[in-house]
Amino acid sequence: MQRHGAPTFIKIDVENSDLIALRDLAAHGIKPPDISVEAHEIGVIVPLYNMGYARYRFINGKMVPTRFANARVRRVDGTRISFAFTLHSSGPFGDDFDEPWLNFEQAMAIWSCRQSLLGPGWYDVHAR
Repeated sequence: MQRHGAPTFIKIDVENSDLIALRDLAAHGIKPPDISVEAHEIGVIVPLYNMGYARYRFINGKMVPTRFANARVRRVDGTRISFAFTLHSSGPFGDDFDEPWLNFEQAMAIWSCRQSLLGPGWYDVHAR
């Protein structure tokens, strides 16, 4: 990042060390406009909020292959293509899926009831 600058999107998925990576970004003042962090605990949402992120979405990782089996995603050049996300992939981000963005309070409420509202599985927290 020192060589090329801060990215416009970061996906953090380092198997139970996600919070360490997120804290390291915050400590170095690195805040891309869009970020996705795998979350197993509520402790991921609070640092995102403290970094200045105001909008959040959740994707249930277990549901990605069925929910996004034929997703329309935007390529770098702006064109859209169909793409089938497989098991253990992160699924789409940003405007490539229609889940409403939540504010911090809504995200915390959804997270506290995630098993009943989002279903069983692992989750990616998307933030802007």
